[in-house]
Amino acid sequence: LPAGANWDGNWCDTNGLLARRSDGSGALMNCVNNAWVKVGGGSRAWYQVANYINSNYYGHNYTDHDMFVSAVSNGTSCGTQNNDYAASAIVQGMQVASNIENNVNYYHQKSMAFMVPAGQDYQILWTRYLCNTQTVVYEYR
Repeated sequence: LPAGANWDGNWCDTNGLLARRSDGSGALMNCVNNAWVKVGGGSRAWYQVANYINSNYYGHNYTDHDMFVSAVSNGTSCGTQNNDYAASAIVQGMQVASNIENNVNYYHQKSMAFMVPAGQDYQILWTRYLCNTQTVVYEYR
């Protein structure tokens, strides 16, 4: 069986391939729609951090079901600079969510959430104006 990063939801290149989970548990994994899926028992859905971003992000739903994506943005105080940014979520060429922040001099946290159909790409188009804002992208697969 293949070794490597065999975790639920990670990309795999050959559908039907079998592997053991990388955590040493010996759990059997199956490659389904180019994503590793634990064989048998329990929920097939979980949250996973897809990336930490401060620029545009491009993702893909490798699962055989709709995927929920949440992007949470955290800012910092910037002294006299505006703490502002804008983010848009694009799925199948359509803007499906947005998040705009225009505050001055204080910490903030905002989020946006959207669904991505099975097998589809998504984008988060992100513009940071002056402060060091970071967005965490979570995927519920």
